Amino acid sequence: MDIYHPFPTQIPSLLARRKLAAQLLGSLIKHNVSVVGRRHYGKSVLLSHIAREARKQGTFDQVVEWDLRHFTPQEDGEFFREMCEKIGNQLVGKFAADAREFLSSKHEQIASTIRALLEILEGEGQILLLVMDGMDDPLSSSGLSKGVWDHLCSFTDKGSLRILAGSRRRLRELCMNTASRTSDFFRRFEDPVTILGAFDSAELTEYLEGLEATHPMDKGARSEFDRQTGGIPILCASLARKLGECVPGPVGQKDVVAAAKDLAGQESQALPAAMDSLEPNERMAYAEVVARGHAAGSHGSMEKILRTLGLIKSSGGKLESASEMLAGYLRSQCESLCSIQDLFGSREAYERNIQDISSLRNSQSATKDVDLHDFISRALLDQKNPKLFLSTIRNIFEHALGMVWCNAPQ
Repeated sequence: MDIYHPFPTQIPSLLARRKLAAQLLGSLIKHNVSVVGRRHYGKSVLLSHIAREARKQGTFDQVVEWDLRHFTPQEDGEFFREMCEKIGNQLVGKFAADAREFLSSKHEQIASTIRALLEILEGEGQILLLVMDGMDDPLSSSGLSKGVWDHLCSFTDKGSLRILAGSRRRLRELCMNTASRTSDFFRRFEDPVTILGAFDSAELTEYLEGLEATHPMDKGARSEFDRQTGGIPILCASLARKLGECVPGPVGQKDVVAAAKDLAGQESQALPAAMDSLEPNERMAYAEVVARGHAAGSHGSMEKILRTLGLIKSSGGKLESASEMLAGYLRSQCESLCSIQDLFGSREAYERNIQDISSLRNSQSATKDVDLHDFISRALLDQKNPKLFLSTIRNIFEHALGMVWCNAPQ
């Protein structure tokens, strides 16, 4: 069906989480809001919907969307020039043209230009909502200094600006250097941050409304849909689309099972994509649950993460996979997880698996320094990007020297 897109070429309409979207829009009236969600978990869809609703309802006088995934500034001046352009192009109202000309003027202190505009808006009693999706990229950029985040912090202190930020990890954790992590910008967001996970039962019912408009589902079919997908958004989209295309009328439990098997047999790209949204230590923890099962509570904080992502659930005091589709896919990869030869026997296998092993060892580290642990985790994730990897190694070196200096006898 056209409304279900596992790999959309443009941001699709929101099919679930309308209640959450309304709550976040209400929170933005007084607070800046950070939304954290893995790839394929609907973060951009949610942010785009909130921006549209803000314009439609007139909640804010100005709404500006900035998708930082498509163009990531590499130095401070470039960041603020791009910010000026995004704001100028999307302003509306009586003084939009003058403001656009003001923002495009060649001032050396570009950040001061934005601050001046916000002061003008404040004087007019207007509030601008700035939706910043893809914050991972600028925060991970080695070219942006702490000054960028300090300037944004000063902007948010104006009564005329609210920020809705979207990222795959918490904003502070994404910073490439220790100095940036100390910026007060990260304390300007509502606490706790909003974490997106798998659809809950109410959200899944809402998500399936489009399918059920033409293909009614009985109770058994809905329960089976949940069992197959675990509420993981990309799996829900794939299975709902398959049912809409292949089942001519009402959908029963057997139809859902058959469609899920067809997707597995066709080697649907949604399954590896769902696994790729996990970090290496999460993939290994999930594989362990699928292979052996564990007592509920035995995984601690990791269990909480996997539950949130729709990967595991409790059954009879034991942990098991919450998604039969994903568990089946993982079992088909089982030999690679159990054989040293398959793990490291070829260059391709080595490059595919060494990150998981390194991340597991890092998770077992006894270091109590949170920043050092985060920098090492980032280095492991950035191995295929030499520029980011070397920048992170430099940060590890500088941070370690700082630790030695602070702990040296005086």
